[in-house]
Amino acid sequence: MGDNGEKLEPILPTPVDPNPIKPEESKDLHMEITFKEGKGIEVKGPGSGEQYNLPMCLFMLESAKDFIKGHNMKVNMGKIEIAKPGMMNRIGGAFGKHKQF
Repeated sequence: MGDNGEKLEPILPTPVDPNPIKPEESKDLHMEITFKEGKGIEVKGPGSGEQYNLPMCLFMLESAKDFIKGHNMKVNMGKIEIAKPGMMNRIGGAFGKHKQF
């Protein structure tokens, strides 16, 4: 065999993408509820522009309601006062059940 001056290089396999199917970018859904004085409520939500996507809008409303309730519960957790022993005696005394210690 003759040498033509070229270097032999190994043929490497092309790298394979472990995730060949790329997930579509998520599209955030927005819902805006505005109370306009003298005009009532204005709503902008998911839909075709002519009609709202009713199941999605109702789901978003319920989820928002649950989120707000949960958030308020967490915020108010630190504000709950624990009854002191002296306080319990006074409450018991109001109902005629005073304990002697």
